[in-house]
Amino acid sequence: MAAAVTSRMWQVWLAIAVCAAVLAVDFTVYRPARARMERALQGARSIGLSLDPSQRPILAPAPVQEFMMANSLPEAEAAGAVQSGLLTAGLLEEVTRMAAENGLIVTATEPGLTAQQSSGIVVRSNIKARGTYPEFLSYLDALSRGSHLLTVDRFEITESSGSELNVTVSITRHVLKRTKPGQARK
Repeated sequence: MAAAVTSRMWQVWLAIAVCAAVLAVDFTVYRPARARMERALQGARSIGLSLDPSQRPILAPAPVQEFMMANSLPEAEAAGAVQSGLLTAGLLEEVTRMAAENGLIVTATEPGLTAQQSSGIVVRSNIKARGTYPEFLSYLDALSRGSHLLTVDRFEITESSGSELNVTVSITRHVLKRTKPGQARK
């Protein structure tokens, strides 16, 4: 009689086995994956990214927005600035002014190549100056704290008379191209 009841309930035992298999897969595969996803979302939120479409995007702080605006131009204006040489002239003026403010005597400036890229413009210049080592360090510090996105590509220091040095510095300014939201880059 027990064999007859068992043979008639095979569907119930199959359902229980399938349910147990689904639970085992859920506990070993899906729950750890969901926990990893939650940790990734929490990490993204902690640095200001919003991956959830129902949440409003987190805006960058005002100083970051100001810095980005100071180092970007609308695409049409960027093309005109490259062709007119305004960016190169502005870079040479800025690095010369900073050198003088930090005690260096500028002996020569040279405009470098200007490259227009899909996401921005790269403007290069070279400056030759004379001064002491502390004045040169002060100049590099001023370049790093300036309002524009500048990189020092290379520098060369040679000995001059007394405690003065001759320095040659290659500087690049990076200008981003601003696009309207949803507009693709060319």
